[in-house]
Amino acid sequence: MLGDYELIEMLLHFAIPQKDTKLQAKNLFHHHDKSFNKLFQSDHNQLLIERYGNKPMPKKRNEPPLYIALIRLVSELIHRTVWEGIKNKPTISSQEELVRYLRSTIGYKSRECLKIFFLDSKNHIISRDSPYCSFEIDVTINDPAYIATSIRAITLQALLREALGVIIAHNHPSGDTEPSPADIRMTKDIDLALKLFDITLQDHIIIGSQGVYSMREHNFI
Repeated sequence: MLGDYELIEMLLHFAIPQKDTKLQAKNLFHHHDKSFNKLFQSDHNQLLIERYGNKPMPKKRNEPPLYIALIRLVSELIHRTVWEGIKNKPTISSQEELVRYLRSTIGYKSRECLKIFFLDSKNHIISRDSPYCSFEIDVTINDPAYIATSIRAITLQALLREALGVIIAHNHPSGDTEPSPADIRMTKDIDLALKLFDITLQDHIIIGSQGVYSMREHNFI
């Protein structure tokens, strides 16, 4: 059986043919704490091999190196595989699959990211404009202006989709899923805003490498 870094080495080999990619694979994997989750959720700059002491690779028309495209492709395949487990099921009966999806998409990102899922009358996730269900924005939860803007955006998107329910989720890059006072305040404000339009905030899920936290299970909603 191939070792972990050897799988990365094989992936790099397709993008950098006729060259020994062992060192690059080891550096890339170690830089991401030997975690496939972190590797496949990395941004462009984190994936650049040039940062790991290797010779710079020539750029062509500002296109990203092929190995980054391959890593992005594998990541997308993982996301869509997990997504198949929840897209046609009520969220109440597919909570574990939803958490798996969140782990695979934002659970190990180095920046905070907020995902919003819009639900119909049968608690199915409404898919529109993309193969996924969610509306995604970067998070700056400690900024009151950001919170106000996010609440307006979430409410508007829910109304445009004629949603009757909403689930929001965001990651904690630190790994600790304990909600901050800002997390709790934002949850209550979104809940109140949605109630004005008879839309239910079903949950606010916090994802981290150390676990998952449900605001509903802890009676914040």
